[in-house]
Amino acid sequence: MQNFHDWKERKLSINKLFLDNKNPRLPISSRNLTQTDLLSELVAKDDVYELAKTITDKGYMPIESLIVIEESGKKVVVEGNRRLSSLKLLLDPNKISGTISRKFRALSQKIDAENIKKVKVTIAPSREAANVYIAMKHTKGGGTNRWNHIEQARFYKAIYSEGKTTSQIAKDFSISNSEVIKELRLLTMYELACELDLPEDIAAKVRDSRHFPSTTLERIYENQDYRDWLSLDFKGESMECKTSRAEFNKGYSRIVTDIALGKITSRSHNDRAAAQEYLKENKDYKPSPSKKEKFTYSCFAGFKLLSDKKTEKASAPKKKSAPQKNQRLVPSKFTCNTSCNRLNDVFAEFKKMKINESPNTIAIMLRCILEMSLNHYVEKMGYSKKIAEFYRRKQKKKNDWSPSLNQVVNYLLEQDTIVCGKIEPEVIKSIKNMAKDNSTFYNTDMLNAFVHNRFVIADERVLRGFWEQLEPLFKIVLNKEYYENEEG
Repeated sequence: MQNFHDWKERKLSINKLFLDNKNPRLPISSRNLTQTDLLSELVAKDDVYELAKTITDKGYMPIESLIVIEESGKKVVVEGNRRLSSLKLLLDPNKISGTISRKFRALSQKIDAENIKKVKVTIAPSREAANVYIAMKHTKGGGTNRWNHIEQARFYKAIYSEGKTTSQIAKDFSISNSEVIKELRLLTMYELACELDLPEDIAAKVRDSRHFPSTTLERIYENQDYRDWLSLDFKGESMECKTSRAEFNKGYSRIVTDIALGKITSRSHNDRAAAQEYLKENKDYKPSPSKKEKFTYSCFAGFKLLSDKKTEKASAPKKKSAPQKNQRLVPSKFTCNTSCNRLNDVFAEFKKMKINESPNTIAIMLRCILEMSLNHYVEKMGYSKKIAEFYRRKQKKKNDWSPSLNQVVNYLLEQDTIVCGKIEPEVIKSIKNMAKDNSTFYNTDMLNAFVHNRFVIADERVLRGFWEQLEPLFKIVLNKEYYENEEG
């Protein structure tokens, strides 16, 4: 049993405290983010501004200490990251940029900084020790800031990955072993859903773990009719499937898509008759069982191909298994067709690159292709001089001045009827925000940072987020058919 009374309390400077990149509320990919990026992620998703406003209006009430551990020579806050983010931005609103920064700046002027420069913290002896307190607060039976199922499963996965068994985790946190396995099973099926090659708008909904209806997903795979339809079963937290990965993905993609779109809900599929009716309607997507191709998948071990006993005994050399999923950023059906051969060649090479092999190179190339494609487009449309003259006149620039990437994007979206006529209004707004509002994580400053900042690291979540933003624009500027008759 933990003796929390032995934990020491201190007053520490906010500037010496670090956000926790292992926070279960954040996707696994966030573990590579910088402190500034973590701050932006929390501000965007976890109501940090609202908490800062409460602190401004009512004062900082240290009823609960921030829980801190020493890790790699740094004082990391493992409990209280929203509070820490609020305090950091009230003291220095310039830690993030854009509209939200101005909002924090307005709040900071209403508060006495001296009152929040140092705060009371409690020093836990280790992350393992802190986990007991954190679980009491955020899991079943905890306080008001309960984790959702996926966040809770990430918490248990992190502990399991450090060498604990499910039975040890169950004992440490006073829950049953079956509950731990149930949480990890959910994470297995959720991560498998995130790996599906879905349309980007659907994939974005699935990867948003804060809003994806995980309870509906859980209800589906726990239903025996769905399990039989998908040819799957479970061994512990691992899923075992008696069909090929491609066949399984065909059926699972259909189900996950309908969950993401709200076509399958816990209410609409609350009885066996509804499940059977749905499966009958989607019989064309049913995976074909296979005696030769089987696989397992878990949130720990990932994908593993299984052979049947006859195949294992065969002396013939093993064939390489099919790729687990489409690891490329650019969808296979997306084409680049411009009158610039070099741009076409560069894009063709870029399209072949795999995220799991070259994430940082892809990030740099994405920035380069955006600039190359826009420069080619404005040149073919005869816009180069118009854009330069527009901003020189508007901002009184010298004759040798040339517009930035942001300015080119903004000009096209405000002045160019071809671009605006081919892109949905909400998409235009989204791309404008990328160029104008740096409070969003997916902005041109971040694209520039991929090239110029040696501390910025790209990962799959970030890259797919950028592609989702830019694809509608790329469809036009990388396809001469949209504008070849309009040149000059």
